[in-house]
Amino acid sequence: MDFWDATKVLVRRWYLALPLLLLTFAGTGYTATQIEADYVLTSYVQLIPPQTPPVTEEEARKIPVNPWNQLGLEALSQASNYATVDRTFLERLEKEGYSTNFKITSGDPVAGATIEVIGLTREQAVETTDAVIKRFKESTLKLQTQYRVRTQDLITVERLDQGENLDRPGGKVKRAIIAVFGTGMLLTAAVTIGFDAWLRRRRRRKDEAALPEPTIAAAPVSPSPRVFEAPKASETVRIQFPEGTIPPRKGTNGVAKAKVKAPSEPRKDSPGEATIILPGPRQSSNDNGGHRR
Repeated sequence: MDFWDATKVLVRRWYLALPLLLLTFAGTGYTATQIEADYVLTSYVQLIPPQTPPVTEEEARKIPVNPWNQLGLEALSQASNYATVDRTFLERLEKEGYSTNFKITSGDPVAGATIEVIGLTREQAVETTDAVIKRFKESTLKLQTQYRVRTQDLITVERLDQGENLDRPGGKVKRAIIAVFGTGMLLTAAVTIGFDAWLRRRRRRKDEAALPEPTIAAAPVSPSPRVFEAPKASETVRIQFPEGTIPPRKGTNGVAKAKVKAPSEPRKDSPGEATIILPGPRQSSNDNGGHRR
């Protein structure tokens, strides 16, 4: 069934398809009014290397070295990302009513990170962003202080934005509307086509039940064929000839003896019958009037 056939079925069963379509439109409108778009807040942080004054070689041996200065700012940014999104922090955000739907992208900008937070409300998005940035700074500081680095040798984190990159895209609402409308249309088509097929099958059964039952004539029974029993090859058949005839062979009292061979099978055209053909009486070439000499 193609699209055109389905459309014709919907038109033919309009009394069922129309209420279903109205319910689909009503559900789509309710979804559009009740589901609100999410708030997306994007923030940027930058890692800044320390500005230490020059020291002598003897003082440098006594000062603890910050290993992250040797690894690079990008390495520290990636490590701070992993330390921020641990399970303990996520559970705390959920418990305090913040959003757990956020993403940290290290290296964008260079030697920094991009933090994108999605919240149900404007306040939730802003407060969650502040909490994530605070956690990122604490993680960066903790990764350095474990090596007993001096304060002036620490790498610091600076927020670049002012919290104004707040957006409210309607992708979530559009996806919900498309899902509700598509589901309603599919259910309408399926229910209508199934109902139409059920009605057709029911009508066909009624038409078949209304037809008269066909009469079947009994086939003629053919008579059982007669069984022909052929005589055995060694059996002697006695044939009585009437008086006044000459048998083919001389016998006693007009009785002729003949050896009969058993036939192979009786003929199909005349079952149950056997015909024995005997030669007629011999006549003399000088027979006069049919009398013997």
